[in-house]
Amino acid sequence: MAEEEEKETTFDYTTGQTESSGSQENQEGDSKKRARDTAEEIGKTILEYIDKGVEAGKKGLRTAGVAISDLGDKSVKSIELQQLKMKKNKALAQLGKYVWETLKTGGENAALTSSDEKIKYYMEGLDKLQESIEAHEKFFEEAKAKNKAAKEEAKD
Repeated sequence: MAEEEEKETTFDYTTGQTESSGSQENQEGDSKKRARDTAEEIGKTILEYIDKGVEAGKKGLRTAGVAISDLGDKSVKSIELQQLKMKKNKALAQLGKYVWETLKTGGENAALTSSDEKIKYYMEGLDKLQESIEAHEKFFEEAKAKNKAAKEEAKD
């Protein structure tokens, strides 16, 4: 009498198919192959996600670096602007003091003109300070415009 092979029916959860096998050894080989293939697919998927994560991290670091650099530049410019404004106020106070002293000592005969050496000196200094202040304020206006444009671009 011929030996009959046992046929087993199994359900493959990865493919959703029912399979019949002539021998248990063949079935175990197929099962191992499917498990290996599934593990390889999972490994590939994980590596893809890792690569995407690394790229996102690099992009984030570049963006953060630019933002930090921009913040540093703005901080320095802001401090410089405040210092320039303080110098301007000090120069205006010195000019005012000189004008007051000149008028006080000279009385009605005191003459103040822009050709007076001290007034000329203060006026030139104030002009230079004002130019520097305007340059710093322009920097902030341009930075504000860039930020606004970047926000508008990010919305799209």
